[in-house]
Amino acid sequence: YIDKKEIEIEIELIRDEKVNNLEIEKSEENKIYDDDLYDLIDQADLLYLDGKLKESIAFIEAQIKKYPNIPEFYQVLALSNWRLKNFEKQILFAQKVIELENDSELSLNAYNLLGIGYSLKQGGEQQSIFYYKKCIDKKSDEHSFYRNRAISYIGLELLPNLPIKIRNNYKLKADEDLRKIIEISKTTKKIDYQLLHSEALAHNLLGNPKLALGLLN
Repeated sequence: YIDKKEIEIEIELIRDEKVNNLEIEKSEENKIYDDDLYDLIDQADLLYLDGKLKESIAFIEAQIKKYPNIPEFYQVLALSNWRLKNFEKQILFAQKVIELENDSELSLNAYNLLGIGYSLKQGGEQQSIFYYKKCIDKKSDEHSFYRNRAISYIGLELLPNLPIKIRNNYKLKADEDLRKIIEISKTTKKIDYQLLHSEALAHNLLGNPKLALGLLN
């Protein structure tokens, strides 16, 4: 989950990163990021943030005819298709982001979208866990990655006709991720309401509903 303010901050961070790359490398590929392109990326983001998902998709589809290799466009396409519950396209466009830019905050979000997309597909839990691990390897203190992976482990644990040994193994892995969320929350000094929500979910799934309710209150 990414709220509106976080996305706005992320837009600025990505813009700053691209500007710095322009100044340092001066490559032809980077020169494509001019003010006009930044404005187009912002327009796509704002359409998504305003909930105009189909309009955002149509707008980006028109832009990628001219700019076919801009990962920010595919990121918004993945996000928009996620909200429209078109998980196949969500996965497709998230993979395109990674293909174009595999070592940045943008790719980290794309890996998370791949994890979410596969977790929402029937039988996709193992693949979702694979991508959440990539997220955790890149950013080990992000609570949402552990939360999402725990949910995928729980999905595997609940599969019918599963041998008890394998079921217990999935439960142990889920509990480990849930405890990691609590650990992150205890070591975080600033108030983060999304983290508190994740911690509440962790306590509830670990069998401590009173602690969960206290955090939610």
